[in-house]
Formats: sequence, C-alpha cells, structure tokens
Amino acid sequence: GLPPERLATTSSTCIGKGSYLGGRFVGSVAAALLVMASVPLGIAVGSAMPWQDSEKIGPFVLTHYLYALFVFALPTLLILGAAFFALATATRSMMWTYVGAVGALVLFSGTRIWLRDQQHDTASALTDPFGLSALGITTKYWTAIERNTQLPPLEGLLLGNRLLWLAVAAALFALAWWRFRFEDPSRGKADKASVEEVPPAARSGPLPAPRRDAATGRAQLWALARFDMAFVFRSPAFFVLLFIGVINAGLSAWFVGDFYGSGSYPVTRLMVQALQGAFTIMPIIIAIYYGGELVWRDRDRRMHEIVDATAAADWTHLVPKIVAIALVLAATSLAGAATGMLIQLLKGYTRLEPLNYLLWLVLPSTMGALH
Repeated sequence: GLPPERLATTSSTCIGKGSYLGGRFVGSVAAALLVMASVPLGIAVGSAMPWQDSEKIGPFVLTHYLYALFVFALPTLLILGAAFFALATATRSMMWTYVGAVGALVLFSGTRIWLRDQQHDTASALTDPFGLSALGITTKYWTAIERNTQLPPLEGLLLGNRLLWLAVAAALFALAWWRFRFEDPSRGKADKASVEEVPPAARSGPLPAPRRDAATGRAQLWALARFDMAFVFRSPAFFVLLFIGVINAGLSAWFVGDFYGSGSYPVTRLMVQALQGAFTIMPIIIAIYYGGELVWRDRDRRMHEIVDATAAADWTHLVPKIVAIALVLAATSLAGAATGMLIQLLKGYTRLEPLNYLLWLVLPSTMGALH
C-alpha cells in the first residue's frame, strides 16, 4: 500500500489503477529477480575458480542456469509476490502481511508433512508453489549421471505445477486490483478522532514526593515490563502467530516417528524433537517482530523525544522491554510444550514429563530466541 499522505496526490493524477499497481508489482518482482539471479551467477563464478577440481565439475552450460532461473525462480517470485502484494493491498498493514508470510511458510511445511507418503505424489507435486516437490518426483528414479547432465523435461507434473500456480498468481493480482482504492479508508476516522476533545486529567491533592531507592526501581521495572507485555498480548497478530505455531507443532508431533505406516510410542524425546523442528522457529519470529515493535513504538507515537528528555538512564527504558520479550517468549514456549503433552494424551500416552519439556524445550528455545 501507499502512505496516506501520498494517496491523495496519486489519486489526483492521470495514472490509472492498473498502471499504478502493475508498475509497482513489476518493479518489485524485477528487483527480486535481480537478487535471485546472483545465485546462479555465484555458482558459475565459484565453479571457475582455480582451486576447484576440474575433474569433478562438468562443462559450463548456460541453458542449465537459465532453466533454473526462469522455470523455478521467476514463477516462484510471481506467485509469492502476487500473494503478499494482494495481502498488503487489501489490509494496508505490514503487520498482517508479515503474519501472512509466516502463515504461508507454516502451511507449506504442514502440507509437506501430510503428503510425504508415496501415494500422495501427485497431490504433493501440484500443491507445492515452489515446484521442488514436482522436480523431486520427476527425477526420483534418475541415475547420478542423468542428474548431473540432464534437465527435467517441462511436461507432466512439472508443467502442470508451474501453470497451476501461475494461474493462482494471476488470480491474486486480479484480486489486489479489484480491492485497491487510492483513498485511505482509515483517514476520515483518524481525522475525526483527532478533533475530539480529551477530558482533562483529574487531580486530587498534591503529587507524592519522588523516591529513588531499590524498591522503587524494582516497582518501576516490573510496571514497565507489564506495560510492554500487555502491548504484545493485546495484539491480535500475536495470537494468530501463536495459533499458527501450535497447529504446525501439533501436526509435526502427531506424525513424528510415523514412517510408511509404522508408528512409535509418543515419548517425550520424540515430542521434543518434533517441536524443536516445527515450533522453535515461532518464538524467534515473535522475538524479531515484537522486539522491533517495542523499540520503535515510542518513535511511531512521537513520544521518543519526551522519553529521551527524562532524567532516567537509557537502560531503564531498555531493560523492561527485554524482560517483557523474555516473558512473552517463555509463555510462547510453554504453549508449545503444552501442545506436545496434549498430543501425547490424545494418542493414549499418559507418562507426561513436564520437567523434561521445561529443560529440553522451553529454556533452550527461549534463550535461543533472545539471542
């Protein structure tokens, strides 16, 4: 989306909606493709370095690099770009676009778990927006020589995958075009709210005398930490991210140790291994997003100059935020541990070990996300 202060200027020009959105989309995809093109370029340059063993490197074939770039990289950029472009255009919110990106990643991981058995090869190939499952299925029985010298033909499941997801990308861009408006729908509400009178604060007697001792410092630290924690827990995006993480963790824990119909007892060790692979990324994502939100919130609210002008030391405004994020991450990791124990109970396994979840999952994931 466009910042509100520029929407009115843009809407008064002769630029049409299709030209405006198309230009921004093509420009962003072209920039991403330029970055993606550096990968095969780096591979080609690296293979030509004098310290490489020439007997283990095949001849340089330009079509192989172009095949990877335009059959896999470019369609993937169009698909993901159209999806996030439509989400950002519809919501005009970086927060929900970020949540959508995390949700897409978790959904992709979950579908790979559901469709990993051989009987689901066709569904796995067609539901992979990156095309990697279709590539793996197409070349499943290739020999080493074939893998090193040939390209998979653009037909069958591979061609169907690329065409299907390009059609999805076109539909998402059409949805973005249909939903886009030059006017900012929230601007009128903000202007109306800005003219409302704020009632004066009620005062009853003189202010208490200021104190500077250890007890006051601890009380202030805990009050600021609770304030920052409340900011996170009141955010709908936090619960959406937590729900996505719990669903992904639950699926991984449910199918852990299940290979080709042969299952295992859902012991704590297997549950923790599944959660470490599926849920540990969620506290890191929450730490990255809300760490930035807490730090930049004062600047967004135009309060940073007032905060900087106070007589308090800088660490007094930073330490409560770190404490708040640490407690939020601990609560998130506890939700992951509770998910693992719930899966154990649903599978009829009642030998729960909460202490091992705490030592093997909660503490390591919390510390890792803080780092």
